[in-house]
Amino acid sequence: SVLLTMACNSDEGVKAYNSDPQAVITSHNDGDVILADEVISFRATVTDDNDPSGDLEAQWTAGSRVICSFTPPDSDGVSTCESTINEGETNIQVEVRDPQNATGLDDVTLEVIVSEPPTAEITSPEQSGSYYNDQLMLFAAVIGDNEDDVADLTYHWESSVDGILTVDDPPETNGEI
Repeated sequence: SVLLTMACNSDEGVKAYNSDPQAVITSHNDGDVILADEVISFRATVTDDNDPSGDLEAQWTAGSRVICSFTPPDSDGVSTCESTINEGETNIQVEVRDPQNATGLDDVTLEVIVSEPPTAEITSPEQSGSYYNDQLMLFAAVIGDNEDDVADLTYHWESSVDGILTVDDPPETNGEI
C-alpha cells in the first residue's frame, strides 16, 4: 500500500506529497577506525513512508568515489556494500532514493589508517659466519606488526634446499621465533 498525504486548498485543489526516504548507517559510527585497502562491509537501514523497500535504491560513496552503485535493499530494507577504502576517504555516505527521485542521506566519518606490512629480522645465524653442513644450526628471528598483536601473526621458515620447514611454535610475546 502507498501512503499519500493530501492537502486541499480552495485555490490550488488537491496536492499529493511524497515524503523523503530515510537512511541510517548501522555498521559504523563516527570515529570508528578502519584499515585502508582492506575489504569493509557497510550496512544501512533504508525506509520510506510512501514506498515499500523493494522500490527503493541505495548508493554508497567514499569521499567522491562511488563504491557501490544504486541497488535495491534486501527484503528487510537493509542496504549492504563491501568495498576497500583508500587513504583519505574518511567520509562514507549512503544515499537512498524512491521512485519519485526523492532522496535521503546518512554518513559517517571514519578514521582510515594505512596498514604497514609486518616486519621480520633474522637474528641467527649471522650472515658473515662460517657454518658446516653436517652440524645443526639455530635459526632465530624477531617478527612484529604495527597494527596486529604478535600472537595473531603467522610465519614460516623456508630453505632453498628443503623448501618450507615445519615449525609449529607460536612467537614469544616479544616477537622472537
